[in-house]
Amino acid sequence: MQQISAVWLKTASKTLYFNKFNEKFNLDQYNKFTASTQLQVQYFKDIVVSKKIDDLSLFVFGDKDANELVLINALTTIETGLFYVLEDNVTEETVMTNYMIVSATMTEIVDNGYLLTEEVPEVFQKVAEAGIVNSVMGGVKFLAKTILQ
Repeated sequence: MQQISAVWLKTASKTLYFNKFNEKFNLDQYNKFTASTQLQVQYFKDIVVSKKIDDLSLFVFGDKDANELVLINALTTIETGLFYVLEDNVTEETVMTNYMIVSATMTEIVDNGYLLTEEVPEVFQKVAEAGIVNSVMGGVKFLAKTILQ
């Protein structure tokens, strides 16, 4: 059974990143949710772990049988990963500018509903050392910046 149903990064007005791992998960019921600057665990139909980072809200959802500690660990690992890859500047603008890297960060940390790693710097050290991956990511980042301008 999957521990993590979905990961959601949003601003007050729009979704920046969303990945659903459980087909039964329905984000519509959480559209009006906002996060606090303190880590929160809330119990509804699903377990919701959330935290506000500057003007962004980060949510990790698990079904009612999920382990809260795994969800909290996933959220803190994602938060650490975002600060690492965005060089401590986690804002809507930097997430949009570096979307491919943010998406890769999220995928490397949580995949198919499972927390893959807790060692964020190690994951991205490996990506940076891989020549072709680093070149492709650099090219995609340049293309994304060009399109967004």
